[in-house]
Amino acid sequence: MQIFCRWLAGQAENNGVEIFPGFTASKLIIEDDIVKGIVTGEMGVSKDGIKKESYQPPMELRAKYTIFSEGCRGHLGKELIKKI
Repeated sequence: MQIFCRWLAGQAENNGVEIFPGFTASKLIIEDDIVKGIVTGEMGVSKDGIKKESYQPPMELRAKYTIFSEGCRGHLGKELIKKI
């Protein structure tokens, strides 16, 4: 499966898809009832909530298409289903 996923990622990137591995999506950007992108979670925060030297604030990622790959029980999927 790992080999297939790497191959698929390469195919997607060769066609202009941007993939952000290691980033969490913390909230949806919805405008006019359309998903316009996501806001990433903070990175570099200790389990005590303290910002480390490696801290990175959330980023807003906007796209023509947003693909959900968190599964049907993911927190953003549930939020989206509530809005439908």
